[in-house]
Amino acid sequence: MKKSDLKTVESVIELQKDMNALTVDKINEIAPPEEEKEVKISLKELAKREGIQYIEPVRKFQAFGTLPEKWKAKHAYDWEYVKGIFDNEVSRGESFKFTFCKWPGDPDCMWEVPSGRPVYVPRFIAKLLSGERDEDTGIQAMNYHQFQHIEKAPQLWQKDDFTNQFTVTGTLSRGKFRALGAF
Repeated sequence: MKKSDLKTVESVIELQKDMNALTVDKINEIAPPEEEKEVKISLKELAKREGIQYIEPVRKFQAFGTLPEKWKAKHAYDWEYVKGIFDNEVSRGESFKFTFCKWPGDPDCMWEVPSGRPVYVPRFIAKLLSGERDEDTGIQAMNYHQFQHIEKAPQLWQKDDFTNQFTVTGTLSRGKFRALGAF
């Protein structure tokens, strides 16, 4: 055997010994760390994949005022989208149309929320539709009152008196928004 062949065989034997000495831990120490790529997907795309409707304003009207700096965090939190189902208790199965603007500087938006189907809506719209009292504004919008009309007899009328009275006979709800998952 030639000297060059002998050196080649010896180097192969050394290489084989080094390869046998490698373990998974040793390979992980030597190898450069892998960068994990986070795949960020928008909520709109996620809703599309899930087959759930992503509700956006049907129409926006002119905005007035400016949002104070101290309210920006609450504003951003309110505009996060949440998933849920709205059950219309007045007109079963019909979508609910309304306009609402909570924050100064936001446009007054017209919303149309379908009934009985999962949807993604902003958190402040979900709170409005759930019937809860909003801690910032005090609005509790989904309740309405029924009244009974009572007319006074003409002989009981007095000067500057109302001839008609209304008494509340009940408080009903237009519907409820049920959250799916975290609210």
